[in-house]
Amino acid sequence: VAEAYISAKMYDLAEEALERARKVKKDFSGIYTAEGDLLMSKGSVGEASAKYEMAIRFNPGDKTAYLKYARIYKNINPSLALENLEKLIAIDPEYVPAYAELGDLYYRGIDAKPNYNKAIEAYEKIMNIPGVPLAQETRYGQLLFFTDRNADAVAQISKVLAKDPTNYVMKRVQAYNNFKLEDYDKGLEQMTAFMKETKPEDLIAQDYIYFGRYLMKAKQPELAVENLKKGYEMDTVRFELLKEIADAYQSMGNYAESVGYSEKFLDSSPDPAALDYFNLGRTCYSAVRQMIIAIDSTASSEKLLNDSIQRDKYLEIGEKAFSTVAERLPESYMGYFWMGNIATLRDIIHHQGTAGLAKEYYEKALPILSESNQDGKRNREIIEIYAYMATYYFVKEDSKTSQEYWQKILEIDPENARAKQVMDEFKKAEKK
Repeated sequence: VAEAYISAKMYDLAEEALERARKVKKDFSGIYTAEGDLLMSKGSVGEASAKYEMAIRFNPGDKTAYLKYARIYKNINPSLALENLEKLIAIDPEYVPAYAELGDLYYRGIDAKPNYNKAIEAYEKIMNIPGVPLAQETRYGQLLFFTDRNADAVAQISKVLAKDPTNYVMKRVQAYNNFKLEDYDKGLEQMTAFMKETKPEDLIAQDYIYFGRYLMKAKQPELAVENLKKGYEMDTVRFELLKEIADAYQSMGNYAESVGYSEKFLDSSPDPAALDYFNLGRTCYSAVRQMIIAIDSTASSEKLLNDSIQRDKYLEIGEKAFSTVAERLPESYMGYFWMGNIATLRDIIHHQGTAGLAKEYYEKALPILSESNQDGKRNREIIEIYAYMATYYFVKEDSKTSQEYWQKILEIDPENARAKQVMDEFKKAEKK
């Protein structure tokens, strides 16, 4: 009767009912549980906690008291809440409300450390029981996504949306989930709709990030960059986004922005990989090549000077990046080979390609390439080096050595058009 009055906020009548109950059996634990509920209704959380504790003291098997005591502490002292929920489950291993609370507790985290697998384990105890609160249904769907159980998440998300079609949390996770499932067309459609339906103030960094990633898959890098940048602005801890932005700019051929964001990523990353430096170097190489092709001799002297300064800047950044790759991966050909590649560009710009700046780097790369070429997978790089060396020795007027390198190319690729043409020219010159 007292509980009914408490629910109806008829607190004076609840007090009277409890007083009558005390006269019947003052040590009955339910009285203290009801008193705790009454105090909670009035906002006296500390006093309510003491009442629930007294209920447990009078009846160590009072499941309701344990549950309500745990609910009080799940936000302010999760460890104490967990302790009481574990005691409750020990009393009744099939007590459904305990698992709902346990799932919530692990979902939020003990000592600020969520345990998604344990939360799932708890929720799974109740998911097939009719009447499970929608909040737990929704969290369970989120957890399946968080733990990469993406196929299972599809069914759970659909189940929640069937009950609540406007559940924006599930709509969000549904779009995220399809990205992981690589269903990019459907996911982009869902993400686009979600971004339109959701108020800007309700959007989070992840929304912009996933939208940006979908747009990259849809080959819309301009819009992708716009959204990835918004995501980064909202969550600057996510420094890996700088690399994604750099990749998006590179796909657009905007090497200036790509190099800038790559450098920001390397500066922000606590332990960048050698591959990250390699990608920066490749971007610089592409930028310089593009600028060489686009040189306009009729441009103003000011523009030509600025372009020259910019090219040299890219060369310097690229050389430093490839040098870092060589230092970190001395057993790999990649650093040396690409140091050679970018050196050829410096040679073209400053020495008309006659200084042989790439020679020393290619000579370091060649033995490594040859040792790892049992299946011929490095033939392209080896032929590129041989062609460079053949040209280098030709410029140095060492025809004999030049021909030896062209011949090496033909031994790898007998139909190599360039090598065949050059060797034919050598033979014609010898006959003359």
